[in-house]
Order: sequence, then structure tokens, then C-alpha cells
Amino acid sequence: MKQTIMQSATLSFIIFCFLIGFAACEKNENTLNKDKNLLSAKGQQKDISKTFKARLKTSFCAYSIVQIQDSAFYSYGMDWTDSQGNTYKHVFSVKNYCDFDTANLKVDETFDCKIVEKATVENCIVCFGFMETPPLLHNINVVK
Repeated sequence: MKQTIMQSATLSFIIFCFLIGFAACEKNENTLNKDKNLLSAKGQQKDISKTFKARLKTSFCAYSIVQIQDSAFYSYGMDWTDSQGNTYKHVFSVKNYCDFDTANLKVDETFDCKIVEKATVENCIVCFGFMETPPLLHNINVVK
């Protein structure tokens, strides 16, 4: 009898884990579909074919904060204050850090870029460091 109860509890736990995993995958799929809409911080549709000026504000490991320099594209960034009280205007985080890293940009360097739907390089080696960044993320290609 005790063994039957244990088997039943184990089976119930396995089913529970499967359902939680399935729900998490479903939520993740919905998040991916939202990314395809490519909305700016202000909810406007992005014209990803245009190039704009930007500046690398700071970067560490896989984390980079980019500031938009072209006023016509300010809506694709956000005003953000980090936990130390530093305020940044018209910024976003780089989502495709593997692609971005190949541009070899230095902090405070100005560059031309455009927002793209997908990253070209999916996997790369990065350090395990962490840096606080704005919650707004974009995939970008650097155009030198």
C-alpha cells in the first residue's frame, strides 16, 4: 500500500513538472512572437531599414548600453536610471551581443547602426560578468 502511494505521488509530481514546463515554453513562444512585431519604446512600428547614429555608453562582457544620437530615432530608446542614480537618455541594451562584439567598438565611440530582426551570430564566448542595463533590448548591426 505504501509503495502504491509513493508511485502515485511520484507520477503526480512528474505530471506537474511536465505541465509547468509546457506552460513555460508556451509563455516563451508568446514572448518570441511579440519580438517579431518590433515596436519601439513608445509602441510605434519600427522602420528597421534606416540607419541612425549611436554611441556606445558603456560595455562589459555581454552587456552594452547604446545611446541614440539621431533625434529622429529617439523613440527607439528610453530614458533610464540605474541603481546608482546615473541617468541615461535615449538608450537601449544590445540584444545580439555576439554580433555587436565583432564591431570592436570602444566606450564613447560613435557609430552608425540599424535595428535588425534577428542576430546573425547565435553563440559566442563571453565572460560571466554582469552589468545593469536598460530593459529595452534591440538587435542591431553596426555599419561603419
